[in-house]
Amino acid sequence: MSRDPRASDEGFGLIELVVAIGVFGALMVIVGTATLAGFNAVRETTTRSQAQQDSQDAMIWITRLARYIDTPEGVASPVVSASASTLTAYSYSGTGAKNDAPYKFTIGIGSRADGRRYVYSDIWAPTKTASGWTWSASATRRTMFEIRTTSGTPLGIAYYACDPTTSCTATRHAVTPPVTPGALAITAPEVLESIEVSVGDPAAPASVVTQGVKLVNSA
Repeated sequence: MSRDPRASDEGFGLIELVVAIGVFGALMVIVGTATLAGFNAVRETTTRSQAQQDSQDAMIWITRLARYIDTPEGVASPVVSASASTLTAYSYSGTGAKNDAPYKFTIGIGSRADGRRYVYSDIWAPTKTASGWTWSASATRRTMFEIRTTSGTPLGIAYYACDPTTSCTATRHAVTPPVTPGALAITAPEVLESIEVSVGDPAAPASVVTQGVKLVNSA
């Protein structure tokens, strides 16, 4: 029996066409899901890397300020006030246009209008007077690190004192800071020997950087 020549011209039937469309759709879903997952992974990695870099940059700046904390002429203490998340002190770190001058600084936590929290530094410029130093009425603010959530503490500060008249190695101990910013409980001859700073997003532990900073003028 001879084959009907029209059979080769019929193409796909309706069932075959529906099956092909279904298979194509399933493949597109799989490819789209994998692509989206890949984009999300890249975005999360980039965000995490940026957070790590930001916290490291913040730590470099904070370390520079804290390392050269010292008592200016005419002032009783190098530390104005302190707490577990803020520090106001005087530093000879050369953070402004004047060298060998005690800049007043604060490192602390601020909040945006939407509740997001950030780590900042405020710097007051010094002016020499006959009796010591005065500082500018307004500060220059620098935002160093910001977290995307409204909870969590992106900055933590621990304090350590020692007695330099004997041995700082033997007498070094932790100092509990006040709950609200205030004076540290350090009595002469003890001095503030060092601080330990943590900067980063508590929700992303990999971004948190912790570093001890020894005050070069403490002993």
